[in-house]
Amino acid sequence: MTPKLSLRRGDHLIRGGVRFKVLHRAKDGSVNLERTDDDSVSTVPEDQLVREYGEGLLEIDRRQEVVQGAAAHLLEGDFASLSEAAKAKAEFRVPFVRKMLDDRRRRWSNRDLATLIECVRQEKGFKKGPSPRSLRRWANRALALGFERLGDVRILVPRNHACGGSHDKFGAEVQSIMDGVIDDLVMVPEKTSGSDAYLEIRARIRAKEAELKTRFGASAPSLPVPSKRTFYRRLGSISEEAMSLARDGRLETDRKHSLVGRGPQGDYLLHEVEIDHTPIDVIVVCPLTGIPIGRPTVTIALDRWSRMIVGVHVGLEGPGWHAAMMCLRNAILPKTALLGVDREDLRARYPWDAMGIMDVLVLDNGPEFHSAALRSAAKELGITLQYCPAGQPRYKGKVERLFRRANVELFHTLPGTTFSNPAMRGKYDSKAEARLTVTDVRALVHQWIADIYCRTPHSFTKQTPNERWAEGLRQRGGVSLPNSAADVMLSLANVEYRRLTSKGIELYGLHYSNPRDPRLRALLNHPDRPQAFKVRVGSENLGTVHVEDFREPGHYVPVPCIDRNYAEGLSLGEHHAIMARTRMNLKARQAATMAMLAESKAKLRAAIARVRQAGNLSSTKLNAIYPALTGKITDIGEDGNPVPVASGAAPVAAPVAPPRKAEPRGPVVLDMPQRKFAISFG
Repeated sequence: MTPKLSLRRGDHLIRGGVRFKVLHRAKDGSVNLERTDDDSVSTVPEDQLVREYGEGLLEIDRRQEVVQGAAAHLLEGDFASLSEAAKAKAEFRVPFVRKMLDDRRRRWSNRDLATLIECVRQEKGFKKGPSPRSLRRWANRALALGFERLGDVRILVPRNHACGGSHDKFGAEVQSIMDGVIDDLVMVPEKTSGSDAYLEIRARIRAKEAELKTRFGASAPSLPVPSKRTFYRRLGSISEEAMSLARDGRLETDRKHSLVGRGPQGDYLLHEVEIDHTPIDVIVVCPLTGIPIGRPTVTIALDRWSRMIVGVHVGLEGPGWHAAMMCLRNAILPKTALLGVDREDLRARYPWDAMGIMDVLVLDNGPEFHSAALRSAAKELGITLQYCPAGQPRYKGKVERLFRRANVELFHTLPGTTFSNPAMRGKYDSKAEARLTVTDVRALVHQWIADIYCRTPHSFTKQTPNERWAEGLRQRGGVSLPNSAADVMLSLANVEYRRLTSKGIELYGLHYSNPRDPRLRALLNHPDRPQAFKVRVGSENLGTVHVEDFREPGHYVPVPCIDRNYAEGLSLGEHHAIMARTRMNLKARQAATMAMLAESKAKLRAAIARVRQAGNLSSTKLNAIYPALTGKITDIGEDGNPVPVASGAAPVAAPVAPPRKAEPRGPVVLDMPQRKFAISFG
């Protein structure tokens, strides 16, 4: 037997997005439907309607005819989402209203209603019942909204939102002033406080009253002043999205309030790899002096499909293309050498198997990711660069989320951590507690990735990154690698252009040369040599650079650093940090030296100024006076000739000469009490 639908005349059906109205049911079991948009009538077998209902193609909407106007919203909300008090009141009203509607009287007196209320109260065990007036109001609303047909308890939910006065107590003038203050002071990027905005409202109302009194005199109406609570309720009625749009702009509003989907996941292993930088919340120290030298930067490359960290770099050079190149090199090459650190306690227990060339590299719009060196390296390795929209980090949400996890699980547990903000740090002295070098932090990051992250199940894939990686290898049949590790090193090395001289090449303040290499000598003495040679240098080791042979593009000549003890194994970031500290010390010494020189020169200029005030002396006389100013004073001997002052005797400063009278010849004898001194001209 075919099941039947409980359809009544006037019910509305939605079939494939089109609304129909039920006219009547035919004797043969079919249903006559009227299309509401063009009033066309059609006959549909009921078994077809039952089949469409089971397949989700048919929806019965009985609210269309019984719910009208502003009351329609009562049946839109979820009853379970209401407050407990509202649900209790609605369930309390149901038995009284149902008893009254089942009686089907046209008119009810207050006495009859009181009898009905008492009967239901005793039957349900309520302490008290509603008044006849309240019950009549509930029943009228139930009849208007079709409670008999729908039986929906939401019809009897209290309408507390409709309580209170509906008229405007302040008038259009005051409302306009409040809206103007909100637009001018609140809905602006400067974010004026609510208290200041309320004071501005009061000031504008007083100004408006003064204007009205000037125009209309004593008959001018006074304007009501809203309370501060009323103003705050007005602010509370503004949606958070509208407030954020006015204060923070569209990008920040979308970041805070837009719905975010799952995002791209990658179609297979190493299909899409996200890469980004962030400063590490740890202060590191110099390995030689133990002095804190700052926070290093970590660069991570994450495979979207497997959630495997395929590459990482920790260095002091900051977020730049050096760090990006080193992270890519770490991602492509095997990690065996990187995990074999000297200290046993920092060595990873398990292997880190990630390696291979990715198809797409997902980047943000940092200048280092738009560099010519990175673009050139990507072309050489066959990698496609995909840039995310500017200012929207959610397009790289997986690696951004990984940074937070690394902070919580690793960096915030290390000595010298700065935590994420001053509130978390409290009174912890990060600089005083700093103990780790960049090498230590790098080894700890490798250990955390290999021993913890790669063996922790991911919340989305439900597999560990290692398991997901192994599954991807089976599906793909392996990963793509360059011809040799040396090709990767050269492709991802930093590119510089320097002159080649007889002293070799100067780069980053270091000198590179190899007098025994005939190839380098041939490049130096070639008649067609270029003005600048292409030089590739690895950021992780400044011990050797590679100079391109312009005669054979793509072939490089290795050139070692002259100071191998310093540069071998030294990273570019560490070199920059050492040079910066050296420059600071040099500037301090230069500042002390310059202060001494400035003081001496000031004394000299003052002495010369005093001599010039004595008269217009010629350069010859000035040169003769200068030794006297520096203490070279001679004594007059018995024979009248000048002799040097005895060793250890304090020289007596010469007095200022009187105005010029006659140019003297020979020593100038100055008459002084008890002694005679002479100033030598020679």
